[in-house]
Amino acid sequence: MILPLVAACVLILGGHTVPALQASAHLLVGGIDFNQVVLDGMLAFLLFAGALQLDLKQLGRERVSVLNSLGTSSSALPASDVRLRREMPLRFLPDPRPARLPALPSPA
Repeated sequence: MILPLVAACVLILGGHTVPALQASAHLLVGGIDFNQVVLDGMLAFLLFAGALQLDLKQLGRERVSVLNSLGTSSSALPASDVRLRREMPLRFLPDPRPARLPALPSPA
């Protein structure tokens, strides 16, 4: 917790005295795609850390809110399934679209 505070103070104070330090910090931070870092890298760890802090006894006392959350999640599944099939067809699931009949040969 203290390391980010010290690093920020060094960058703020050092950036005023050494402009190259501030420029290199801007280049370093500007080159990071934060959406990709958070969604692809940190999200799994954050969800895992949040799951470790669940109090199952308290969760058992709040059954109604848990059931509401499950109902909301299950109602969103059909919409996400349609979107997934359109954007990224899954090979192991049957295609819900009707099969096209082969073209008939023209009489000659």
